[in-house]
Amino acid sequence: MFSSLTFTDGPAGDRVRRWLRDSGVDVAEATAAGRLDIRSADDGCLVSGRFDPDAMITALRDEIGRSLSAGFAGFRVGGEMGWDQTTGLVADSEVLPS
Repeated sequence: MFSSLTFTDGPAGDRVRRWLRDSGVDVAEATAAGRLDIRSADDGCLVSGRFDPDAMITALRDEIGRSLSAGFAGFRVGGEMGWDQTTGLVADSEVLPS
């Protein structure tokens, strides 16, 4: 079983939760069990209102470690990109270094 983290803009978090519930996911149970975490992009992708790839990579490494330590077989991350339209970022600046 995997744990999942999704980044959204503020209002989109409610839409993502509703979409998951409508798809048959027990969002409350998955969240309580640590299998699902839906966060604002401000909590991982954006620092001081701008995209910070180093901060995001560090946050994802921490989440991967937490997930594996909790006994999950893997970790998934996704994102709703509505926050991108409010930051003035150019698409190329969003590519994370390998």
